[in-house]
Amino acid sequence: MRKDKLWDIALSQKGYVSTFDARNIGLSSADLYDMVRLDQLVRSMPTVYHFIDYPSSDNEELMKVWLWAGTETAVISHDTMLAKYELSDILPSKTHITIPKGKRIRKSGGELIEIHKENLQSDEITWFDEVRVVTPFVAIRQCIDTLVPLHLINQAIETAEEKKMITADQKIELLKRRKDKYGV
Repeated sequence: MRKDKLWDIALSQKGYVSTFDARNIGLSSADLYDMVRLDQLVRSMPTVYHFIDYPSSDNEELMKVWLWAGTETAVISHDTMLAKYELSDILPSKTHITIPKGKRIRKSGGELIEIHKENLQSDEITWFDEVRVVTPFVAIRQCIDTLVPLHLINQAIETAEEKKMITADQKIELLKRRKDKYGV
């Protein structure tokens, strides 16, 4: 049964599925609506649903936003990953994602999402709790480029070095970039 296949997909996505996931296994929007009506799914945001029987889990907001944006190209990034990596005391008011330049997201629902565009290399992307994200180095670099408050940048660089999440060469590169952007 196709609905069982949808559950199998949800198991690897913290209980979430997208309309894209449903279409890939032959389910229609009407099928998803029926599952909502039967209290099997709840619509979390446009194009993203959550199985009611799946328990809440850590970082599920990342999964939800990642599925909404499109898993084939989107990554969680910037302030959001600075916070998730626990590199600074930053408290993002939005979930930050990065998509490739030239790509557009043509759907509503992203009021609490900040979309950035950058062509990332494969070595700048990693996995964090089953979601594609930027590496700690890239998260700090992106935050420098968007002029996150300097004290948070300093804290992130220091913490990343202490946790061995960046190399000595990466620290030098970040310090140079910080000097170029902030003048210190």
